[in-house]
Amino acid sequence: MGSSVQSVILRQFLPVTAAAVLTFDVLNVFSYGRTHLVLSTFLVLLLSLLAIVYLSFRSAVVIGRRIETSLKASEDRYIVLVNSLKDHAVLLLDPDGRIITWNAGAEQIFGYREEEVLGDLIPRFSPAQDQEGDKMQRVFEGAKLHGVFEEQEWRVRNGGTVFWAEIVTTPFTNDKGNFLGYSQVVRDITRRKQIQDTLTASLREKEALLKEIHHRVKNNLQLVSSLLRLQSENIQDPALLAIFLESQNRVRSMAIIHECLYQSPDLARMDFSDYVNKLTDSLLRTYSVQMNKVSIRLDVDKVPLSLDIAIPCGLIITELVSNALKYAYPGTRTGSILVKFRALPTNKGYELTVADDGVGLSHPIDYESTTSLGLRLVHMLTEQLRGQIRVQSAPGTRFIIEFKDPIERSQKRGEFHA
Repeated sequence: MGSSVQSVILRQFLPVTAAAVLTFDVLNVFSYGRTHLVLSTFLVLLLSLLAIVYLSFRSAVVIGRRIETSLKASEDRYIVLVNSLKDHAVLLLDPDGRIITWNAGAEQIFGYREEEVLGDLIPRFSPAQDQEGDKMQRVFEGAKLHGVFEEQEWRVRNGGTVFWAEIVTTPFTNDKGNFLGYSQVVRDITRRKQIQDTLTASLREKEALLKEIHHRVKNNLQLVSSLLRLQSENIQDPALLAIFLESQNRVRSMAIIHECLYQSPDLARMDFSDYVNKLTDSLLRTYSVQMNKVSIRLDVDKVPLSLDIAIPCGLIITELVSNALKYAYPGTRTGSILVKFRALPTNKGYELTVADDGVGLSHPIDYESTTSLGLRLVHMLTEQLRGQIRVQSAPGTRFIIEFKDPIERSQKRGEFHA
């Protein structure tokens, strides 16, 4: 308070005093000559200079104290903040990787007090096999290159117990951009890793179980197909034999789906192109078609499909290709059957095409009154997919089925109801 009063006095009254002295000197110059004027001016200037020096020094001291107080308060806040992170070890390392600071969280996680670890190299807390080599330098180089380096690995506590740690290393600099060292934040995530490992093991177990289910379903369907084939060997009626053969093809088409899912890394979806290739090859063998008479051309996008789409599409392909093999190429007529499947980017749907260059349709198809079980099945499966079917004839016959992804449909319904 006293220094402030002094500063006010010097700032406010010194100029007045100097002006009074100069005025007095001017009024008396005529009586005492030039010498008194020069001497008085010198004294005033000297007094002003001393006051200015004093005030500048005083201001510098005050500003310095304020800066020091502000830095101390900022440092205290930083220490309080860092030490409040009980579940995070926050460390500062010098450029060589030696520990500079050690917060309360580090003491709680690692079990060492600050005086026990200051100056030690950070690899001290890694397992013995990780302390050798240049691993620490590779971490530091990665942090410098990318601005941050994140890793998860084992760390060792006081007493030798280990824990799974999440470690974030970043380089830090001063205000001038000079490199000072690294900061490292370590968090114990052992519990999270245990939960993740448990979930992973459970998921693998369920995947193995689901694979076994697909395998058994495939075997059961193949057994049904074999029983139908054995039963058909005793049938003399051609119409009844054709019914058994068609049923066998339908069962086999579903068995191939489960076989593909069993072999697929994704148990929810399957590679539809691989499935169509196996399915059409099975149909050619079933009808004992010579490859030089009728061939099947495939143009199938390599897209993963769920069972909700793959099974209806597989059955549709089975029915339409079977019809083409039976009726489109009578006698010695030759040709090719096209099976095409592609994703439609415009409406997030799919287009399935089965076409032949055979004799074509004798009359338009009426799905309501047709006696063909296969065509009725194609119509019902298209409705199940909520798609639309178009038929083109002459030359040959072309079935085009368009439908949207069931997931996309359900999402749109959800948005509409919202």
